[in-house]
Amino acid sequence: MGPPHPVEYLLLLIEAINQHERGQALAAPFAYPWSDETLEGYVESLRRLPPSLRCRSANLENGDNLIDPPTTPSEKKMARRAWQLLHGNPETREKPGFTAREQRKLIESYLEGHQPEEPLLTVHFHRLPDLKRWERFSEGLGIAEAFVVHHHPSRNPDAGSPSRQHAYWQNALKTLCIEPSHTISRSNRDKVAARGEVVVKSNQSHEAAARGMYALKVIIAATKAITNL
Repeated sequence: MGPPHPVEYLLLLIEAINQHERGQALAAPFAYPWSDETLEGYVESLRRLPPSLRCRSANLENGDNLIDPPTTPSEKKMARRAWQLLHGNPETREKPGFTAREQRKLIESYLEGHQPEEPLLTVHFHRLPDLKRWERFSEGLGIAEAFVVHHHPSRNPDAGSPSRQHAYWQNALKTLCIEPSHTISRSNRDKVAARGEVVVKSNQSHEAAARGMYALKVIIAATKAITNL
């Protein structure tokens, strides 16, 4: 089953994925706890993700990894906690903080709203339940304050006033503070016609955002791969 420690398991998994992607033979007597068929499934899933979700910006053109591992102590700390929240920790028998369905919805809404062209971490949320799951996730990681959050009202004339749309989102949250924005939502989806959309961005001046957000992206990418979402 691999090492019980979440970071050790994650780093081994990333190493195995990268070696499989490069077609490198495994050195006997060492063997990864995943079959070639399993690793190929992970690789195929990761290939479909934006490169910025799985590789550092500096490595996008010159790197040879399909997915870059967390490297600094702060990134490994973030990765450990995020992995435990989503997958539990066999070392301590800690259970995941999300059910399988909640985990799937969390990852799906992140991938749907992720903006790969924007710096650090930016996600657009179009549904309140998705934003509430993100709030739980960021609270569990202790990084809720590392984000700035804005509401962009809908242009639909039947949507109500911008202040009412903003209240719909804000009144349902426990910790995230949503700032109103005068910028109209650019989304033309029916889903957001009634309430606008909420944009979550990592705060570049916040220490946690500056040091650990890449690790959070890696966890989301790896979780997407291994759960076959």
